[in-house]
Amino acid sequence: MEFGKAMLRASKEVALPTTGEPVQMRLGLHSGPAMSGVVGSKMPRFTVFGETVELAHRMESSGVPNRIHVSGATRELLRKETWEQTEGLLVDDGKRMDTHLWVEEQEEDVLYKQRVMAVYL
Repeated sequence: MEFGKAMLRASKEVALPTTGEPVQMRLGLHSGPAMSGVVGSKMPRFTVFGETVELAHRMESSGVPNRIHVSGATRELLRKETWEQTEGLLVDDGKRMDTHLWVEEQEEDVLYKQRVMAVYL
């Protein structure tokens, strides 16, 4: 999650050469078991696969630019974050999977927290 936040912060500093607009990215996270290993004999490459990886990919592809889209499983692991409920992700069996978008802290909130921490340190 922290890496994703850092990626979003860094993307604001990178401008598209054609328009000068900041780069936009979507991030998707899902938590669960996955398999990994080196695949291929002519061109071996490391890969990660499984249902967890597929769901993380679907979180990203159905996400909103400049936001982190997570599954309910990931949200449960990151309870201290601020979340916005979404309409959910349609999964293969026609049901909706519980999903959430990370709500970015406002800059003044971050500065306030830094000042409070400085007082207690």
